[in-house]
Amino acid sequence: MDWTTMNILSSSVQPSSLSLSPSQSPSRSPSRSPSQSSSRSPSILPWKDNPHDLSFVLSSDQVAQLERPSNFGFNVNTSDYCKQVLNIDLEKVPGRTRRWSGLSGPIAAKQDDTAPPAPNHLLKDPDLASVGCAYLPDYNIIVCLNVDKDGKPCRAGIPLAELLTHCYCAHSIPFCKRGYSKQQGSVTPIQKDFIYRILSRYPDIIATLHELRDLRPRADQKGPIAHILGPIDGAACTRCDFSIWIPKSDSKSKTDPLRTHWAMHVNSSPGVSHARRGRDLLLEGFFKRCSIQSFDHKRGVWMRVLSGQATSHSGPRKTFDQLLASSNQRLQVSVIADRTPLLPFFQQNRAYNLVSPLSAAEISRLIALPAQRGPDSHLYKLKKIVISRFRKLCEAIPKASGLIRELLVMPRPGEKQMIDRFNCPIRQSTISAYALEEVRLLCFILRCVQKKWFSVEGSLRASQLEGYPHIELTQDQHKISKKLFQIIEAPDTPSSTLESIVDAILKSIYMPSNTLSMLENPFINPSAVYTVFRSLRQQGGFDEPKTLTVYYARIQFGIRLTVMHTIQEEYQATKDLLPPEGDDNHELYDQFMSKMRDLINRWATEDHISPLSFVLECMRAMSRIARRAPSRCTVMWDLEDKQITVLNHSVVINQYFKAVQKSLFNLARKVSQDILFGIEFPDESLNLPSAEEETHDTDTIGFGLFSLPIDNSDGTPSPAAYFLEELTKRGEICHRDGDQIIWNHQKLHQWLLDLSSAWSEMFTLMHLLALPARGSEMTIWQHSNSSISSRHLFFSKSLQTLITQSNYNKTSAITGLYKHILRPIPFPLATILTKLLRIIRPVETFAFTSQVTERDRQAIREVYGTYIFISNTKVWDSCKLSAALKAWFIRELQVPFGLSLHRHFAQALQRKFLTDKNKNMIEKVANQGFGHGQEVAGLNYAREGGDLNIDATARQMMERVGAGWIQMHGIQVSS
Repeated sequence: MDWTTMNILSSSVQPSSLSLSPSQSPSRSPSRSPSQSSSRSPSILPWKDNPHDLSFVLSSDQVAQLERPSNFGFNVNTSDYCKQVLNIDLEKVPGRTRRWSGLSGPIAAKQDDTAPPAPNHLLKDPDLASVGCAYLPDYNIIVCLNVDKDGKPCRAGIPLAELLTHCYCAHSIPFCKRGYSKQQGSVTPIQKDFIYRILSRYPDIIATLHELRDLRPRADQKGPIAHILGPIDGAACTRCDFSIWIPKSDSKSKTDPLRTHWAMHVNSSPGVSHARRGRDLLLEGFFKRCSIQSFDHKRGVWMRVLSGQATSHSGPRKTFDQLLASSNQRLQVSVIADRTPLLPFFQQNRAYNLVSPLSAAEISRLIALPAQRGPDSHLYKLKKIVISRFRKLCEAIPKASGLIRELLVMPRPGEKQMIDRFNCPIRQSTISAYALEEVRLLCFILRCVQKKWFSVEGSLRASQLEGYPHIELTQDQHKISKKLFQIIEAPDTPSSTLESIVDAILKSIYMPSNTLSMLENPFINPSAVYTVFRSLRQQGGFDEPKTLTVYYARIQFGIRLTVMHTIQEEYQATKDLLPPEGDDNHELYDQFMSKMRDLINRWATEDHISPLSFVLECMRAMSRIARRAPSRCTVMWDLEDKQITVLNHSVVINQYFKAVQKSLFNLARKVSQDILFGIEFPDESLNLPSAEEETHDTDTIGFGLFSLPIDNSDGTPSPAAYFLEELTKRGEICHRDGDQIIWNHQKLHQWLLDLSSAWSEMFTLMHLLALPARGSEMTIWQHSNSSISSRHLFFSKSLQTLITQSNYNKTSAITGLYKHILRPIPFPLATILTKLLRIIRPVETFAFTSQVTERDRQAIREVYGTYIFISNTKVWDSCKLSAALKAWFIRELQVPFGLSLHRHFAQALQRKFLTDKNKNMIEKVANQGFGHGQEVAGLNYAREGGDLNIDATARQMMERVGAGWIQMHGIQVSS
């Protein structure tokens, strides 16, 4: 076995979800002439780093002035077609020297026997690679590398104007699908930008069919042109460049292409001998036999193959291990309602009276996020500015004074402190979610102003707006909101100006001048009205208390963030008053400290009437209701303890245990046959990680039990590399072409669907065969360390199987409190998980990264190299996990148990079969395993204290409880 052929991945995969379409380009850069380069090494810098002169793009007015040819339907791939459909004037492309010959005279270059052979190297352009193509610089043409219906590489040479049509019609690339409108908009703006980028990088590219017909072998071409369809037997004209295949003697065609062509010479040159009927044109010397080659057989554009030895392209240079390693290696980063209790609360604070006469659908439209297109498109600019501002302020939190951050979250006297200081959320997605609440708030205010559903400090009675949502604004709030509305509608407003206005209006809302009136009516402040409106469902009624606490936590975080920003501005203003020599001024210090404490005490605590105190009041009430609300699920056992009923859905326990055992067997068979195709692997490839491999390293970024080795110095291929090589040998999903892996998209998609189904079964069994985790916990399970969290998958030396150890933040980065739960994975299931992560995951990652643009590869590598449950480049969310579990219960037991109902079912099993009635120690540990919490600082969804490690006693008890749960299902725990 030639393991030197396994050396491909590092060159084909660079740092950068299956997105098989080109990524959208940023807005065009200012005009600048492209750098001049030889035809063999054109510039391939990304769009944003390689700005080009786009003077060749016609404006809409210029396109409208074009005269549409009468035979336009037959002018496909001509310069007129480029102008009409793609809005490109080829004559204006900077640096373009290519001109169509008009089919007049010979244009082939005389072969240079002394020149070194043309290299015929393919250029892996990131945009072309995203549609399965590459660029051949020697001939300035695009070569299609997609697999056709017969499972063979296409290898056709494609003019730029035909690229979209070919890739969609021949290979069903979704991005290349065009509309069928008779108007000129059948090519989307994104597709046009895609074409413009390619044309800007390669000015002399073959753009039309006419230019394709002009292609001839280069003077230094030796032998067949590489990477296109191979040569066949043909004939070449002795008087011009014309070449064509030789018709078969039994051909039923009425015309002989050789005679037809020679007749053209006779008509244009009287001295040329006539080819009489019955004469063999080859024997008479009119044509001579030769090998011919074509960039596109269907077009009939043939070229004579020149003599000589071509440069070899077949020798593989990289091992499969190196290919997989480069594909999976990541950047190294430093570690661093129940209506009964719910309605009384909203009745007591008058929120129910506020919303009862209003339409829930109208309220939903008022607080909705703006869309990029539609009647609210002008607000979309506001969305970007608010998120940008919010992220900047969050970045300043770690840099702020520790005293300020502590005072911002100081609890009420006599309460336990939830966190020691005001912290920034870890995830960028969390920060964006928090910022979107402020986007909704500002859009709500501006929509009310636009519809004139507001009053200014009581100037309009509420009765005059009866039946409509309305807000009351102070003079400052009204003035700033009108200014903000005007600036948003202006076309070229600087971002800095818009950001300063956003900052001003948020301060006027969060720290208003009419708080005395809020004592009587809290809803004179827009943020209080928004808080109530955010509590409503679109279908009507108030949302679940658990959901509302999440919304309220985001709102209160934004208020505290604005208060902190105000304090920092006050500090900067005070600092500017210091004398030039920089000596401390105790009077200024005392003034600043007094002002800082006043600001925090006034706007960031519950001791005064303020928008924040209203939000925190709602937040505490919803948390209390969520904790004390009775379960809606009624769980009952029959008299013989053989059947359990959850919410009127009955399950026979023995049938449940048999269904779990059968699913485990079917999953093992599915992975071996459908995912691994029955390939035989060395025994050590399927073994669980050893105790020596488990070093409990939770700091090194990218380290995990199944991390792909970067340096395989002993020459032995990794299991993933072995699997990839076997796939290329079979040639069904992919095949190897030198240093490239060419994928059959149809077969690859089917394999990925089977793999996603296997992961769904894997999750279900991991969830059933352990004390069930919450969905929010399982979505963040990692098999390797990342900058966000340590890994969650470990090897237990005592149980000799894999375990998950959760250390997730149960309070979504607000309280800083963690849950620490250990859950064993039974040995048979751990063996399947080993196959999925050690053998299949690296190849799956490579399949995606090798087909996307440079900028997307790093993101794909990160998610696949970090999270356990992921498919199609997307990390699974709780809804997908619940749907997978529900599908299993419906299929096997005909009951609709998702995550929520299954928790009640599992807890009933635990309390019946897994309990210690004498000491209750097992039940206590099992209760921790379910992730149940205790009360902290008035909030009821967290537990107090604890660090990131589990002590030996707790570990032993959790392993014991977990093993007992697995044995209860009749499944082997250890090897």
